[in-house]
Amino acid sequence: MKSWGLTIELRNRKAVEIYREMHLNQIPEIHAGDGALAAIGIKTMQIFFMQPNMLFMYMETIDEFSPSREFTHALTLDPKVKAFDDYVHGELLQRVFMNDGPTEWAVMDKFYQFDSRPEPVQY
Repeated sequence: MKSWGLTIELRNRKAVEIYREMHLNQIPEIHAGDGALAAIGIKTMQIFFMQPNMLFMYMETIDEFSPSREFTHALTLDPKVKAFDDYVHGELLQRVFMNDGPTEWAVMDKFYQFDSRPEPVQY
């Protein structure tokens, strides 16, 4: 199991509202148990918001997961996945200034981890 932290910025306050609404009204082709996120190896994903416009995504994935490869592959799985991604990345999100990586979301390096569970969670 691999864990990931990624960050990106929303363009403005209106984008924050639209992005939140789009995630409240989930698209099954993306978010269902057999949707694109599960198909590319994401076991769990959480997105956190920080004022004024920052997002932080936490994911746990299969060990072989590569964000640029898997997110690109997800776009081929269903036209609704590509339409969602095209809109979100075209209209709502913008790279953070320090991101020169291959994905819109900036991949963060893990700096520290604490886990008090007696055994790792099995998926």
